[in-house]
Amino acid sequence: MSPIVALKHEMDVAEQIRTRVAAAVPKLDPDLQAWVQEHLITPRLVDLARDADGKTSVPLWLVTDHVGRQDSSYRVVWDPDALAFGLECTLANGVEWYMGPHKGGFADVIRAL
Repeated sequence: MSPIVALKHEMDVAEQIRTRVAAAVPKLDPDLQAWVQEHLITPRLVDLARDADGKTSVPLWLVTDHVGRQDSSYRVVWDPDALAFGLECTLANGVEWYMGPHKGGFADVIRAL
């Protein structure tokens, strides 16, 4: 894939994520809506561990991040292979572990935090 095609694909995926998130946020209680607005980031590709020892990884899209206020122990990610959201948790050993995919949509994952 050429760099231009790859960039367009990344932009398309990021837009799909933003569309799904925008549709889900109004379904959340106001306190969760506020949390999402504060922690939502421009989606970006990250590699996360598939297992707790960090020996295998998977490319995912980071959707929320820590901001230093009211941070969750988890961050929301998008799994493009499963077409589903999931969670990331940084373990005590420093491994950023992918927990997912989760059933349901973005609002369901946020409620599970």
